[in-house]
Amino acid sequence: RLEDQPVTAQGPAPLQGMTFVITGTLPSMSREAATALIQQYGGKVTGSVSKNTTYLVVGDKPGANKLTAAQRLGVPMLDEAGLRQLIGESGGKADAGSNTGNTPSQLSMSL
Repeated sequence: RLEDQPVTAQGPAPLQGMTFVITGTLPSMSREAATALIQQYGGKVTGSVSKNTTYLVVGDKPGANKLTAAQRLGVPMLDEAGLRQLIGESGGKADAGSNTGNTPSQLSMSL
């Protein structure tokens, strides 16, 4: 689990100026660990989706209200692997075939 692995930021903060909202249960880390990771790399975590939200990080059993708000506002959605790609970590969860370029894996959901 990620909580057990110390992570240190090197160089510029890749998430500087970005605002994230987390919904659902992430596969390999708690919400608290995800929040700490985002903050460590310069990002901000809030509790609700707004026009200022850069990404919605979506895990298992996400909140319908957050998904609806993100879709309505056009906020891009990431899974945990996408968040790790944004930071620059490999995380070991992404398929080698799906990792094309530097674009984080984004989710497309319909309600």
